[in-house]
Amino acid sequence: MRKLRRTAAALFITLIMVAGLAPGQAQALPPEADKLIKEYEAFQTETKRKMEEELASKWSKLLADLQAIQDDLTKKADLDGALAVRQAINKLKITQKLKGKPILADPGTLIGYDKARPGEEVFVRVTGRTSGGSLWGTGLYTLDSNLGMAAVHAGVLKPGQESIVKVIFAPGQTSYSGSDQNGVRSSPWGAYQLSYKVEMVSP
Repeated sequence: MRKLRRTAAALFITLIMVAGLAPGQAQALPPEADKLIKEYEAFQTETKRKMEEELASKWSKLLADLQAIQDDLTKKADLDGALAVRQAINKLKITQKLKGKPILADPGTLIGYDKARPGEEVFVRVTGRTSGGSLWGTGLYTLDSNLGMAAVHAGVLKPGQESIVKVIFAPGQTSYSGSDQNGVRSSPWGAYQLSYKVEMVSP
């Protein structure tokens, strides 16, 4: 049986070589097929380029139109409406700026990131809050501190404001000081293995 298999394999290789092809060698693509493939690839590239240009144009027009609405509301002394539009513009700009980067949902605390390296950063969508959790530290916070409270305490968000913030992990500290800032009170703590700070993502 083995001899029969070897004979069949040798015959197959011989047939390929007779046909002018070495084992594993791809046959040359007919010119008409090669032309069709290259035409499609060129069409695909050009379509993507046009789409990117159109999206960029629509994006610029959207921002300009929203800015015009904000300016009109400001002239009419509708400051609340103007502020709402301004916040919407900033939110759009931030989302566009972070396009392609993962945006995490608010985990409450960052205990689950105890393996993070100092200097590593993540982007989190969070709502500012003044209560409902614990907070240890000032500027640098322990991983088990409430992120929404830390964002308000650090002056990055206002209570009730939802936005994407940048969380930057930092080395653990031998001690953390407590303070009262922006309507949020944090407590002191001793040594902790890892810290984080919260920064605003500018439009």
